[in-house]
Amino acid sequence: MKLYLFVFLFLTSLSITAQQLKKNGDNYEIKYKKKSKYPMGPELGSKIPIKENLKDIYGNTISISELESGITVLNFWFIGCKGCKMEEPNLKELSSYFSDNSNIKFVSICRSSSDLIHSYYTKYGEFGYKTVSVERPYVIDNFNIVGFPTQLYYVNGILKDKTSGAMNEEYHLEWMKNYLEKQIKENTL
Repeated sequence: MKLYLFVFLFLTSLSITAQQLKKNGDNYEIKYKKKSKYPMGPELGSKIPIKENLKDIYGNTISISELESGITVLNFWFIGCKGCKMEEPNLKELSSYFSDNSNIKFVSICRSSSDLIHSYYTKYGEFGYKTVSVERPYVIDNFNIVGFPTQLYYVNGILKDKTSGAMNEEYHLEWMKNYLEKQIKENTL
């Protein structure tokens, strides 16, 4: 029964998205579906639902105030997620592209154990995000996410946009760069 449920949820996470990038002239923009029976994250305009400081897999504290200031990109994933693996090169490029900008933070919330994440990073390398290991209920209870990978884009602690599904194509990377550059221009001094 557990295997059946796992397979169902896995296939659902690959095929059902509440939002997609759609071409609008020369640009891409997020198009939200009216309703999805599968939860795809918190409501737009809601505050970041983290109630206490986080610890990354190296024991470093990620404070709530750090996450609530400037621009924060949260990436939700787990080891074994094919879509998550597919988008890693784009995430690595994205975090590298903005590495000198102190107004933007990249945090990955992984529902795999710290030991497993360390082994994974040893084998495949990190992708430039601070990584936090959490249990699956934490992701569902706090963020209402069951589909992976999912990206949440916060500005000053308020959810501005979200994407669900692998952001693995070249146009995804260009959209993320352009989107974040626009947020930086509009929301920093």
